[in-house]
Amino acid sequence: MGTKSPIRLLADPVHARRTRDRLEVLTTLLGGPSADPLYHGSVIEIPADHPVYRWGCKVASCGNAQSSRRDICSPHERESLRARREGVARRAFLSEAGPAEVRRPDPAAGTLDLRGLPPLTRAEFQWGLFAHTQQASRHGWHMNELRAAVRFLQDHRVASLFDLASAGEPVPTRFAGLLRETSTELRIVYFTPEETKEAGYIETERFGVRFHRSRSDFNLTQVSQ
Repeated sequence: MGTKSPIRLLADPVHARRTRDRLEVLTTLLGGPSADPLYHGSVIEIPADHPVYRWGCKVASCGNAQSSRRDICSPHERESLRARREGVARRAFLSEAGPAEVRRPDPAAGTLDLRGLPPLTRAEFQWGLFAHTQQASRHGWHMNELRAAVRFLQDHRVASLFDLASAGEPVPTRFAGLLRETSTELRIVYFTPEETKEAGYIETERFGVRFHRSRSDFNLTQVSQ
């Protein structure tokens, strides 16, 4: 068996203190009245019809889980392709299709198991899940992508999502976007407006502004005084 190489080790006192401070902040936020308690556990059970992380087939009364590529199950995906060739619009197909043959139910279809992650990484992932639901313009995060991201973090023993980009470890494209977005949300939590200004960028979300399909941080380090 190959050895798992840790991406980041927090061994020195400065890193250890920073880890404790960040974990305390995130634990307080996740336990606060504004955060959905759904994301507070180490094992997160997502409802099949969740408004953001839905994993159940979108065809009404179908009990199957979505396929790995689309928001409908594999049997309905095949039916959808046939219907599209016949000129049936997707919306009409979703409303008119009958339940597909229900496959053997997967008890883990809506489960995100964060056990095995370091406490800070687990809290950061939990916060990322919640913060993503608060965005008006968001890209979809498929449950398979989320599970793949968790496995990656577990296998590489990532000590902090926020420090992942600076560690130099290549992240698979499949879920790089969701980890990058989570890192942006963590920056808003971890740093004060004065610290972000000193670092040379502006977090527009601190002022209630996020431009459509754009990150909230604008790097000003290349702008002359």
